[in-house]
Amino acid sequence: MRVIQIDDKELDDDTLARIVDAVGFPLCHPTGEDEIEREIKRRETLSALRFEILGAVAYYRRDVEFQLQTQARSKVLSWADVRDPKRKSITALPENARAKDLAKSRGKTAPDEFTETSPHDPLPDNTSPFELFAVRLAPVFERFFQRPAGTSTSLETGEVSGPFVRFVLAVSQEMNVRVQGNKFPKASTVKAALRKVPEPYRLG
Repeated sequence: MRVIQIDDKELDDDTLARIVDAVGFPLCHPTGEDEIEREIKRRETLSALRFEILGAVAYYRRDVEFQLQTQARSKVLSWADVRDPKRKSITALPENARAKDLAKSRGKTAPDEFTETSPHDPLPDNTSPFELFAVRLAPVFERFFQRPAGTSTSLETGEVSGPFVRFVLAVSQEMNVRVQGNKFPKASTVKAALRKVPEPYRLG
């Protein structure tokens, strides 16, 4: 089971500065006519970046919660199947049917199809919360650094790198995002996420 841990850590100006420094390129923000105006614009940009990062973190936390609830529920249903083999297992139903059953049990309604992604939509098959976290940071990176969110791979060593990779890893480091084994994510995981997770799961 791939579970990521994240602590409540304040995302202050010093932390944001370390993230930007790790990228290796300056933030893009409107220039002012004088030093005071430029400083105001810089602080506004940092504030907006903080908001976007914390938004991605909030989505991530809900993805983890949803995944853990789904896994726990599946274990309970599997145990019930063992005790009563004739019982029709809900885990054999399509994803949308399982979602409808879960919504019904909570006294809510669920749409026939998931036309919009939300923190409570089913995760894409074989996708970890971190992969979604990385992909949701892509438009944030593109908006604030005015560069495409991609990766580079060395032909000689196979090492994965690039400004976006450094951005995701820096955010993970500063926000204490860890993957299986209580380890920080690797650059290769960021590259895999960009290839694997569908476009609608990006934050717009």
